Amino acid sequence: MDTDFGHDDAMDVGGAAGVASGDDPTVSPDAGPDAGSIDPPGEHVEMENGSTHYDAGVLGADVDGDGHPDSAVIRTPKQIEYYTDTDGDGRADELTITTPDGHLISHTELDPRTGVFHETPYHAQAPEAVTHPPERHVEMDVHGHQYDAGAVDLDSDGDGRPDTAVIVAPHQIEYYTDADGDGKADELTITTPDGHLISHTEREPGTSTWVETPLDHELPDR
Repeated sequence: MDTDFGHDDAMDVGGAAGVASGDDPTVSPDAGPDAGSIDPPGEHVEMENGSTHYDAGVLGADVDGDGHPDSAVIRTPKQIEYYTDTDGDGRADELTITTPDGHLISHTELDPRTGVFHETPYHAQAPEAVTHPPERHVEMDVHGHQYDAGAVDLDSDGDGRPDTAVIVAPHQIEYYTDADGDGKADELTITTPDGHLISHTEREPGTSTWVETPLDHELPDR
């Protein structure tokens, strides 16, 4: 069975439905000439299926267990999508979709002759990343409107424990950091795809109000 999907089905990065754009810290102006620069995130993987072509995000999961990230992960409320680049050419060769609790929905592989994905049996043992997806998520609260910013999978402060969820959008990358471990984002850093700083905002303690502040540290490579 052929797989038909598009970028709009993969991830909705709008997140803060019902939040006025002027009050939403995820809505940022373009980076100016004085914008800072941080280390850019890791390599991306492109998805091509016939005429469909989009950026599936940063390689952050090691699905085959060889110690090297090979898959970009997109989480939606109903499913988790693993875009795997098996040969390191920057393009996805396999797409594995699971439920949020790790049950396999489908597994498709690229036919190199046609450039089209076809459903195939999942021939490998389900990796830990698939069978046990991260459970700790970060909640974003903007003036009383909440949404799930995704699973915590990046260690921004370098203490050895993941504290940040990352959303990759077409024109920016958003880092939602839970600095105190209470499940809510305390900092939001937005960069261009190549790592130039657009904005850094912090939540005022005990409120859902966000204030733009300087970024006092560099984000690590993802």
